[in-house]
Parts: sequence; C-alpha cells; structure tokens
Amino acid sequence: MDAVTFHHSFDHESLAPDMAVGEWKFQRHGEPKLAPGLLGKALVAGTGALFFADARNWTIATRGALVLWVSPVRWNHHEAGNTYFVVSQRAAFYLERQGPLPKPDRSPGRQEVVLAGLQGSLRGSRGADCKLWKDGEWHMLAVNWSWPQLALSLDGGAFSAIEFREKPDPGLSGGFMLGSRGGDHTLLDEFFCFNRPLSEDEVRTLYEALRPQGNRKQE
Repeated sequence: MDAVTFHHSFDHESLAPDMAVGEWKFQRHGEPKLAPGLLGKALVAGTGALFFADARNWTIATRGALVLWVSPVRWNHHEAGNTYFVVSQRAAFYLERQGPLPKPDRSPGRQEVVLAGLQGSLRGSRGADCKLWKDGEWHMLAVNWSWPQLALSLDGGAFSAIEFREKPDPGLSGGFMLGSRGGDHTLLDEFFCFNRPLSEDEVRTLYEALRPQGNRKQE
C-alpha cells in the first residue's frame, strides 16, 4: 500500500476519492451515478465520468500500475459501442470494454473484449475476452506500464504484455477520466493507482482479498 498514489472506493456520496497524492478535486462529465458495488458503492460508467486533472495522482508518464473491479449491467452482447473505464487526458491511454459489432451481413465482426492500450501516434493494445460476462459478476483488471511496455492481467492471472517501438508522447502524463457518459452501463469499484508495476504475486493477492464468493444479481 505504500506504492498507492490514488484510491477511489466510491463509497462517499460526494464522489470524492479516498486518497490522492495530488489534488483530489474533480470535474463531473454527465451525471455520474452510484449503485451497490463490490464493497459499498460503485460508479456506474455510462451515466457519467469524473475527471481528475492532477497528473501526480498516477505515474502514467513513467512506470506504474492501476487496478479496477468491473461488473456488467445488462450488456448488449450482440451489438454495442465502447465503454471507457479509465482514459487519459488526451485519450492516448485507455482501459475500456469494446462492444461487439457484426458485419453488414451479420457475420461475426468486431470482438467483445476488454482492452488496455494506446492510440494516436502509437497504437496497440492487450485484451481479454469478456463476451461471457454476466450481470452481477465482478472481474478485476490490472494494468502495468513501464514504457515502452504495457501489460494487462484479468482476475489475478498472468500479465499479457505488448512492447511499443518507443515511449509514448509526454502528453500522456496529464490527468485521467474515470467512467464515461456513453456505452453500456458498467459498475466500477475499488480503483487504485500505484507508482510502480505490480508483480503477479501482488495481483493474485489483491484478487483473492476482494474476490466475491458468488455472483451478485444487480437490481
């Protein structure tokens, strides 16, 4: 926990974070709503977002990690857009659910996955299948970065990494948006930023500490 730079449990009706190394004040985008979560409350992505402008709250320009728990809310598993979970100030970095999109002849097209990646001058991502996720299921996403490498872990599993040809533009080092105004509704809970990458043992420990014993139905 000494590596944590930001933590939001969403358990406060004020929407203020539990802990922030930098400035904790935020801007609302849309009308972000709260609902019962993994622990206490959760932010409902798709209703609105919180923008934290202070770059000190995460070390995205150099090396670090984030952890976030997510749960679907009536996802459309046939045709849907994307839902941002976390996105950098200039949308160069993103953690999102990519909705499925069939081809015009209705044959399989864009796959339904969760993605962590970069866009802009550098493009690439690591993904995990989420087409079988159900309402009430909670899944933990962990993202490591130590540029030029980015890695994604699902549910305490091994990291899958991608290496870019160079380090990202320094413009990536601004603030971040948590949640989104569009896309299928998704519960976000227990969001952490760290000032260093996490080991696979640490990710497993975090997952086992909060892993629900059974699926929870959403109202």
